[in-house]
Amino acid sequence: MAGYYDNVAGSWTCNCGKENTGKFCVKCGAPRPAAPTPVFSPAEWVCTCGVHNTGKFCIKCGTPRSNAETQAAQEVAARKAAQEEAAARQAAEEKARQEAAARKAAQEEVARRAAEEKAQQQAASVASAEASGNNGMMKKAAIGVAVLLVLLGAYFMFGRKKEEPPAPEPAKVETNAETKAGTKSDTEKPADLSAQAEKSMDPAAKAEKLKEYAEMMKAANAEKKHDATTNEKIVFLVDEVKRNGNDLVVVGHFYNGKKNRTITSVKSVQLDIMLRDMDKELLNEKNIKYENAFTGMRIEPLKDSQSVSVDLPGKAPAAEFNNYVVSVHDVHWEGIGK
Repeated sequence: MAGYYDNVAGSWTCNCGKENTGKFCVKCGAPRPAAPTPVFSPAEWVCTCGVHNTGKFCIKCGTPRSNAETQAAQEVAARKAAQEEAAARQAAEEKARQEAAARKAAQEEVARRAAEEKAQQQAASVASAEASGNNGMMKKAAIGVAVLLVLLGAYFMFGRKKEEPPAPEPAKVETNAETKAGTKSDTEKPADLSAQAEKSMDPAAKAEKLKEYAEMMKAANAEKKHDATTNEKIVFLVDEVKRNGNDLVVVGHFYNGKKNRTITSVKSVQLDIMLRDMDKELLNEKNIKYENAFTGMRIEPLKDSQSVSVDLPGKAPAAEFNNYVVSVHDVHWEGIGK
């Protein structure tokens, strides 16, 4: 039962506690319960005229008991059928109401997911636009720095030579010995001038160029890290290149640009290396394969590893270098996660 009848005719109280008079509860919507079927003693019967009797004939109208009971049974059966039909109709209405509520909830869920996907797409578009703008600005800055370096190099190579007056030549004595000595001196003069040109750079200017090289390397690492995050890649960022006797040592760290994977080891990498003494190229070698695995690592998503060293035996040039460009590619790694 959804409730129970009160003594007042036509009123009923729902299980939620609300008193009602209609077919449904005005508070929770539950259907009104069917009226209880009266129960009589087996020896008692009710005539069609409404009088309760115990004998074979109605004490009021004289109707025989059998006819009255048959008619009453038919009426009871009719009422029961009507009650069952009403209950079935109420159940069907309740089911329809629940199905309608479920459909509405499903439609709202679909609309919510569509709104979330649209918001994610818009956020991705904004991030892509920002990344493109940042890449463009960094490229322009790199071009500007390169042009500045070229202008500075041209100034120190040509401008300063024009500004410095030539040293006065000593008076020559026309003798055979002097002529031979002079001839020998003229032969060695280009080499002396070349050495002098290499040493003519102002220490302050040299320090400024080295600082610019360091800033360019820092900017290149920042761009590589941003690209690795955007495209979910593993990259090696170079911190320093140094000599160890005849060996070359590249010091740096790995960056895990993946969002759902932890890196546990790096099996091998390949390097492109260019070494210079200021603007003079000393070494330019590509696709140097390094297969000494880095194991025991645990680089969490979007995190840097500890500093590691890549040792390259016999790769150090004979001359000293102070400027380098190193590109690490074909990084073969292992990890856990999605």
